[in-house]
Amino acid sequence: MRSSGWTVAVHSAGRTGSTPSPASAWLGARGRTTSSCSRCEWLAKSSIRNDCSLKSFAPELPAKLKPGWVYCQFCQLNAPPRSSHCFSCGTCILRRDHHCVFTGCCIGYQNHRHFLTFLLNFWIGSVYAVLINSVYLHQAGRLWSYKDLVAMFLPIPAYVFGFTEHFYFFSGVMCTMSVVSLLMSSAMIYLQLLHLVYGQTAYERKHRITDFAVGWTGTLREIAGVRWYLALLSPLVPSPQPGNALDLKKASELSKREDVKTV
Repeated sequence: MRSSGWTVAVHSAGRTGSTPSPASAWLGARGRTTSSCSRCEWLAKSSIRNDCSLKSFAPELPAKLKPGWVYCQFCQLNAPPRSSHCFSCGTCILRRDHHCVFTGCCIGYQNHRHFLTFLLNFWIGSVYAVLINSVYLHQAGRLWSYKDLVAMFLPIPAYVFGFTEHFYFFSGVMCTMSVVSLLMSSAMIYLQLLHLVYGQTAYERKHRITDFAVGWTGTLREIAGVRWYLALLSPLVPSPQPGNALDLKKASELSKREDVKTV
């Protein structure tokens, strides 16, 4: 008898009653097993929408508040340090950085590496688009007159007042979009680089919290895993994150561990 997606998901998860992932449901509906397509299951878990919510860790949360933990009255759960509530997502997010309007979800502990990969590819694509548009407009001889510059940065007013033709109006729109994309992606990468250098999230940088500053390499390992130098290039590279999302160590605690190892 053909197995259902629920059965496949329970078998792959190793425990009864777990919620099936989209990949498991898709495979189960077609009578396939996760053993023959474990990569599809792994791809589903590697999505940028990977669940960073505190509710997904509810069975592991302590009943009593630990030092540094806070109680969220909205989620009615004890939240670990570096977690904060997102009113757009309606839940607390582990190691929450910010709510991204491009992905429609919060960037947190489990999907921050995918967000950095997204920004890197966004920036590379924007640079390529600007270069292609600039070369084309230069070869067409439409790049150096003041009318062409106005059409490039203000295409709609230039078209209304007759500074440009129909075809070059659309070329100006494309060039403007690529320049705006490049500026936007560069600004976003700059902010993320600041967070990496200082070992902070957006909330911690705003409130000048430096308790978890472990250096840029330590922050990258915390975000992208032990193989961060490859994981940032592609979301397909497996790179397990060290530590536990519910027990992120402060810089002072890590330094004490290093002193003990040295002794």
